[in-house]
Amino acid sequence: MCKTKKTSCWRKTLSAGDIVSFAFPSSERLAEMEKARPSLVLAVDRQDDETMVTVAYGTSSRTRSNTGFELHVRTPEDVAAAGLHKPTRFIGARTVTVPLPSSRFVECAGGTVVLGRVPPQLRLRLEQVARLASQSGSASRRRGCRTPHGRRHRSPPRPERTDPRSAG
Repeated sequence: MCKTKKTSCWRKTLSAGDIVSFAFPSSERLAEMEKARPSLVLAVDRQDDETMVTVAYGTSSRTRSNTGFELHVRTPEDVAAAGLHKPTRFIGARTVTVPLPSSRFVECAGGTVVLGRVPPQLRLRLEQVARLASQSGSASRRRGCRTPHGRRHRSPPRPERTDPRSAG
C-alpha cells in the first residue's frame, strides 16, 4: 500500500492534502476489525504542545453509502500522484479528529504513514471539502448529533412548552 520513501519526520511535516494510512473507525460493523485505509488529511491544528489532525474516510467503493462533501481522485495520473492503487473518493461528511500521536496512523514498510498528496488540480476541491466538513461538524455538535466516535454531544434541555389551547 505504501509507496513513499522512509520519512521519520512525517509527524512534523504532515499537512492538509496528505493522504495517509489510517485505521478509520468502523461505523457499519463495530465487531469488525478496523483496517488501515487511505484517508485524506483535511486539517492539522498545531496548538502549544498538542497537534490535532482531522482525516476523511477514503473508499474505492462506488456505492451510495458514505456520501457527502466528496473529493474524487479518478484519473490514473492523479491516482499515482496520491499514492493510491485505484480511484478513490474521500468523504468529508465522515471525518474524525485525533491527536497526532494516535495509534490509528498506520506506518507502512517505508516507516511513514503518508502515502502521497492530493494533486495540485484538486487543491481547490480539498479546501471546499475541508470547509464544508468543518462547518457540518460544528453544526452537528450544536444540534446534539452523534460524533464520528458514536457519542452524543449533549444539548442543553429545552424548556417544556405548554399549549395555551389545552390549558384549562
